[in-house]
Amino acid sequence: MQRFGRKAKSGFGTIILILIALTTHAWAADAPILNLDSPERIPGSFNVTLRSDVDLAEFEEAANSAIAKRSTKMSIEPEAVRQLGLQWIGRMKKAQVSGVNVVGKYRSIFIEGASDDEIRNIVAKDPRVETVAANMRAYLSGTQSSAPWGLSRLSNGPLPPLGQFGFPNSYTYDNTASGVRIYILDTGVRTTHSDFEGRAGTIVLDCVAGLATIGTCGLSIPNTNPIKQDCDGHGTHVASNAAGKTYGAAKGANIAALIVANSSNFGQTCGAPLGIAPVIAAFQWIVQKERFNWNGPQVINLSIHENAVDPQLEAAIQDAISAGLTVVNSVPDSRQTTISGWGGLGVWIPATGPLLLVLRGCREL
Repeated sequence: MQRFGRKAKSGFGTIILILIALTTHAWAADAPILNLDSPERIPGSFNVTLRSDVDLAEFEEAANSAIAKRSTKMSIEPEAVRQLGLQWIGRMKKAQVSGVNVVGKYRSIFIEGASDDEIRNIVAKDPRVETVAANMRAYLSGTQSSAPWGLSRLSNGPLPPLGQFGFPNSYTYDNTASGVRIYILDTGVRTTHSDFEGRAGTIVLDCVAGLATIGTCGLSIPNTNPIKQDCDGHGTHVASNAAGKTYGAAKGANIAALIVANSSNFGQTCGAPLGIAPVIAAFQWIVQKERFNWNGPQVINLSIHENAVDPQLEAAIQDAISAGLTVVNSVPDSRQTTISGWGGLGVWIPATGPLLLVLRGCREL
């Protein structure tokens, strides 16, 4: 049986602690609820972030019991976090815990089907909660299908003036970016495709909301079915543009796919709602854990966008950049005015201030 470390307390000491806890609960300010009035929120969907010092010892017995009923091996902490969430769910009508995120200092619970009042009166008033955020919609960003022309633009500079022809149809590069890892946060990647030459793999976050049941993050599992690796095809297309041998800009880079959109249950179920919470969890996993498994430059590619600012996503991006990772995001129409000129690479500065490389559409002669 797995246990949390704790010391025995006297009966009197326990009573005092309970009284202190009740007093703290009574006077503590409610946790802030973010994105509640945003038109881009997903109704009933919430991401609850716990305080970093939360004590999970009271859920030890329930967590061990739940783990014992499963055939898969997992650590106690994610299940204990889930049990805390189930404590809230027991006081709600139709809500459920759809997943948790336990990585480094982060402990989050993903709740689906809760009303705003239930979140205000049950979750936000719990002193163990740091913040609550209504989950925001995310959207897949499109890319140009004429990849050879796009590659030509990368290595041949600006287009000639309008009306003049003769732009070179070639792509010149002095290295293949071997030793660079590109994280593709998307619908998944068909890693077995010959265009990736065995350089692609999938990192399955089985504790991310909507992706699978509760467990330990970062579990890699073999999956050779192309449909289950990428339900939509968007992520494979993005990875091909990034590092495929035929159409890729970085033809020798390593590809690490993280499924954050249109898939659930290790990719066994397609068509899941697309929200920003799994994207945030993936950023946190990379920064807190996965980046230490690769000795070389690392890039996070996010060809997904939201139509409203999410403070938690911006914080996750800032953490990644501060950790030395390069973050690249495609720019949707709603944000194209933040980039000067007709396209190409620019820098978008969100409200929290990180420098994020963004790629806007460009034109063909």
